[in-house]
Amino acid sequence: MNTAAADLPVPATNQEEGAHIPAPGRLSDRVQVTPEEIVHRWLRLVTADAELSPYLIGVDRVRLAAHLTASVAAALAGEPADAWGGLGLSEEQHRRIGDYLVGVCWAADLPDERIARVRRAVAR
Repeated sequence: MNTAAADLPVPATNQEEGAHIPAPGRLSDRVQVTPEEIVHRWLRLVTADAELSPYLIGVDRVRLAAHLTASVAAALAGEPADAWGGLGLSEEQHRRIGDYLVGVCWAADLPDERIARVRRAVAR
């Protein structure tokens, strides 16, 4: 997906109170991407990994993306998440998938505490 930064929605502001109101679906006030966009970028990295991509053969990627989006949203809310269970990944592969997610979250300027929360949820 070639989304320019200018194409991403800008949070609304409440001019009467001067308070900042994040747009719906935002991960935080600072972040300009939704959980769906995080997952889209994350899946692109995992799919491009020569060792990990064979695990996605025959997997319904639309359904997987929906599951991962729910997992990321849950992790960001501090709830338990099981992002990649059931694919038979080794501990090292699971860790690498988590590293890809951290990279995507970092590039999206997600606050450090939220990146740590997501990383812990994926590492389970």
